[in-house]
Amino acid sequence: AYGKRSLEIIEHLNQLTDKRESMHVRLVKGAYWDYEIKNAQIKGHAGYPVFTNKQLTDLSFLVSANTLINSPNLEGCFATHNAHSIAAIMSLVNEKGNKVEFQRLYGMGELLYSACQKTFNNFNDISVYCPIGEHKELLPYLVRRLLENGANSSFINKYLNSSIDKSKLSINPAITIKDKMDHFDISNLPLPNELYLPRLNSKGYDLSELESIEYIMKIVSKSSKQIHSVASFGLPNLKSLDSKSIYSIGTESVIGEVKFACPKSTLDQSIHISEAWKSSTKESRVELLNNVADTLELNAEDFIYLLIHEAGKTLQDATDEVREAVDFLRYYAIQANSMPLQSSQRGPTGEENVLEYSPMGLVLCISPWNFPLAITLGQIAAALVTGNTVIAKPSEHTSIIAYKALNLFFDHGLPKDALYLLLGDGKVGQAIIESQVIDLVVFTGSLKTAKNIHKNLAQKKGKIIPLIAETGGLNAMVVDSSALIERACDDIVRSAFNSAGQRCSALRLLLIHEEIFKEVIDTLHGMMDDLLIGHPTDPSVDLGPIINPNAVKKLKNYIDQDDPCRLNMYQANIEKDLIYHWFPPTLLHLSSLDSIFEEQFGPILHVMSFNEGSLEETLKSIDQKGYALTFGIHTRIDSRALEAAKHISAGNVYINRDMIGAVVETQPFGGINLSGTGFKAGGPNYLIQFVNERTISINTVEIGGNTELLNQMPDD
Repeated sequence: AYGKRSLEIIEHLNQLTDKRESMHVRLVKGAYWDYEIKNAQIKGHAGYPVFTNKQLTDLSFLVSANTLINSPNLEGCFATHNAHSIAAIMSLVNEKGNKVEFQRLYGMGELLYSACQKTFNNFNDISVYCPIGEHKELLPYLVRRLLENGANSSFINKYLNSSIDKSKLSINPAITIKDKMDHFDISNLPLPNELYLPRLNSKGYDLSELESIEYIMKIVSKSSKQIHSVASFGLPNLKSLDSKSIYSIGTESVIGEVKFACPKSTLDQSIHISEAWKSSTKESRVELLNNVADTLELNAEDFIYLLIHEAGKTLQDATDEVREAVDFLRYYAIQANSMPLQSSQRGPTGEENVLEYSPMGLVLCISPWNFPLAITLGQIAAALVTGNTVIAKPSEHTSIIAYKALNLFFDHGLPKDALYLLLGDGKVGQAIIESQVIDLVVFTGSLKTAKNIHKNLAQKKGKIIPLIAETGGLNAMVVDSSALIERACDDIVRSAFNSAGQRCSALRLLLIHEEIFKEVIDTLHGMMDDLLIGHPTDPSVDLGPIINPNAVKKLKNYIDQDDPCRLNMYQANIEKDLIYHWFPPTLLHLSSLDSIFEEQFGPILHVMSFNEGSLEETLKSIDQKGYALTFGIHTRIDSRALEAAKHISAGNVYINRDMIGAVVETQPFGGINLSGTGFKAGGPNYLIQFVNERTISINTVEIGGNTELLNQMPDD
């Protein structure tokens, strides 16, 4: 009954029973209200699928009960431990002369229903629901039920609370709701899009609904008729290589063509800082980002199409990435708006000290193919909103996405000399670093490339050039013996195999307590076999392609290595026609960590067991490998989760959830050591890296006295 569609469901059941015998319908108030609220907020839905007020749920329960009682072919079974709800239903039943069934949970409501049987003459027998299972499955269920009944809004909690007037428990919820509406006090829970006010939360799609999927795919199919021609822009004398066709990943279907920049030609170019953009107001920069965010959201389906075909994203991953890009734009706009242009510093009398902020100058943004929209726009937005001129060098694998995304800034008035796009492979990026007077480099990608950039910057003559780098990690998760196995396995599969493992945050190493090792592994095997592998144009696909055949070959070579630390391997099945661009989910069972030194960028998960005495040393050995990006733990013991996290230097720690999909502002993302430098993307300190600081100190006293201080002198 907490669901807003409960009455529609009853109506649907009524229609079904027109052509069949009667049906028993169990009506409950609902047990997972908090999950429904959280899920709607995370997914950016337009509203909540459930009522956000307890009295509304109580009222919905009674209205739904009345509908069931008046349904000729539906027999209502009412599950409740609320005395008022029972009395109200009995009143409705007596008016109609019907009989109904009540239900309660084993061990709860015994005295309540015993009293009802004495009070009502026609009270039927009661069905008792008894959960059955082993201790490890049963206990979490019972704890959940206890938490529900212990909630402040529950009937049982209020009844047992001596400070609450018991007469209030018998008030009709309709009266309570009317009073709340009269006082505009119906709910203080913000809508999902208002979660991060003053900025709007990005709009999401409910992909559990067929209508949403059909709506997106219909618009996406229209985009498939367009062939995109893209090239570098901003440098009129730049020479390009011959056009190259761009195919929908893993197919022979052409979606566009690209002209890559000639690396040698790049060396001859001279890029200057845009004085117009540098001198623009903070308000105009903030407005630009917000306008681009709104336009991107309005045209989300166009970018979803490109993310599916050019980057190989599944429908869910593609929609999530558009949302992340929108969130980056709006969040950095808010952060920039609150950043002062200067701030006064405390000091002695007769002196004025001011800290000023100014753009760094020319910023080179190098973005990857695995998040070609969100990371590309995130880097550029941070640089532009702080007044810098930007050279964008996206991955050569996702040139169309970058070209289309960057043009959104010009559509909303960005000066043409404030943003340059150079398309091509790593040689183009290297040529830019060698030839241009760059003030800052922002990079997301592999550790190897980051070190090469760092080396090239160090060898340049002139000033020291800072590097903001986000790289990968040997990300580990611990599952101890107290964990809920099915829930842990859901998070393991998501963390390791979503996006075909092509996330820097993806799970690479799973540590399982020896007592539950076999059960967890058996469960994972079954879940891996259930994953649907295929082209992401099919919205039901779970695993899309690897970015290119060379990356597939690298993964195959890795698992074919003769490694004495490997005990066995398990792979999910894959169709033969997919072997060139796809790679199956793979488990590698290890006896030790000695042979793991770097991440494998694909759906490969290493697993190893541990006992109580070895966990701390194992975590220390992982930490000593130098990576520090994400870490997860599944346990029902809070102290153990916090203790395990102490032994890992990871920038993002996740407890009893998956390890991917960091949300802008909520989970600022980034690592340290071999996993990155600088402040976290999507966090409150990120923009400070894009400005220079200057202190101005003025001696206001000069030779004479300080008039302000003298005026404060007491009279004789």
